[in-house]
Amino acid sequence: MDCIKKIISAGLIVLAMNGVAPAQTDSIQTEKPKSKISYFHSIGTDYALQPFAIEYNNQNYYDMGFRLHVLNGIQFNPWLILSLDFQFAYMHCQGEEWSIPVPMKGLSKGSFRHFEDLGFKLGLDFRYRWLNRFKWSPIIGVTGGPSVEFISFPEDDGHSSGWCWGGYISEYIGCSYRYLNDKQLWFGAGWGYDFGYGDNLFGIEAILSFRFEIQL
Repeated sequence: MDCIKKIISAGLIVLAMNGVAPAQTDSIQTEKPKSKISYFHSIGTDYALQPFAIEYNNQNYYDMGFRLHVLNGIQFNPWLILSLDFQFAYMHCQGEEWSIPVPMKGLSKGSFRHFEDLGFKLGLDFRYRWLNRFKWSPIIGVTGGPSVEFISFPEDDGHSSGWCWGGYISEYIGCSYRYLNDKQLWFGAGWGYDFGYGDNLFGIEAILSFRFEIQL
């Protein structure tokens, strides 16, 4: 009888051990891996335009151009990225045509003087990816910082140019596409403001931009 009790007790102990072992294994397998901080680097371009006319000397004018930018920063996890954003920007300003009455000749037509604007911008770019398990993911971001620009424009007696100091800030929304395991393509559009101060010049412009980037 004692022998039977020992056999039953040993069997119960074995069953209990088998029940505990799978539970421990499952808890280890379902634990999420820890996220690691990594280096982030991307290059891209965007097309920028000023959709609303700005009045200057009783004339309306518009801006349009492009920006080349390089981002270097830190990817804290699959969702949050903080980067240093270096941009080279070119903007062309062109005014609307105008006409004035001239005695004995009818109307005299012309166009508002144009500006050429070359600049460098250096700011911070912060972005957030909503999803990480899928190839496509919505993103939101904000970027801003100081800028220095070289402005060239014609005058009545020749050509004039000067430096303009200022800054920029913009927000954007778009999506990302994972083309490799840890590499992304970024698409987005957003609103921003450029402001600057120079010799006899101060202005704030609302800018609409469409951007594209590739992570390297």
